[in-house]
Amino acid sequence: MNQLNIIKTVKQSVGLRQAALFYGLRFRQDGKALCPFHHDRHPSMQLYDDHYHCFSCEAHGDVVNLVAGLFHLTLAEAAQKLCDDFGINWGDSVSDSGESTPSSANRNLGSDESFRDSFLLQREQTYLAFCKYRHLLLSWRDILSPRPGKEPSEGFCTCCHDLFMIEQYLDILQPGSAYPEEDMKTLIKEKETEVEIIHGIISSIR
Repeated sequence: MNQLNIIKTVKQSVGLRQAALFYGLRFRQDGKALCPFHHDRHPSMQLYDDHYHCFSCEAHGDVVNLVAGLFHLTLAEAAQKLCDDFGINWGDSVSDSGESTPSSANRNLGSDESFRDSFLLQREQTYLAFCKYRHLLLSWRDILSPRPGKEPSEGFCTCCHDLFMIEQYLDILQPGSAYPEEDMKTLIKEKETEVEIIHGIISSIR
């Protein structure tokens, strides 16, 4: 199979910010993040829709370059990792030019109901929801943080508790997690309603 075709289709199928969140890169709503490629104390990396750029160390690239850099892989290995982690399967169809191409279902992953209902997609959606909620909780915790000598408010305590729980869920669902798949499936099932509420909260503050 043509590796260039795989890389091209992976870039069309997986968004940069989507992959960044999935692999644990934290960034603000404006796309600013601490650069993972140098000792960054202040967010100097900007995540755009189709590429990233660090204004400090000049790291630059697309979603495949990002994964290659994060995990010290070649571009081909990074593309394959994205395929594995995001459930991108390849068909054996051949284009008119004689090159291998992904099956029609994979060219439009968003409309493929079997993919939509797959464990990998459910895990990804749940993980991304918890990542976004964690960002909100960190902001709320800073706002509600008690002044020196003052008792913490009920809202602050609730926020800290929720943050602790969310980080536990993220540990279970994160890429490379050592938890059994059955534990992940159980967590995803148990938290379906909670994830719906989180989506509602995120939508309401946009």
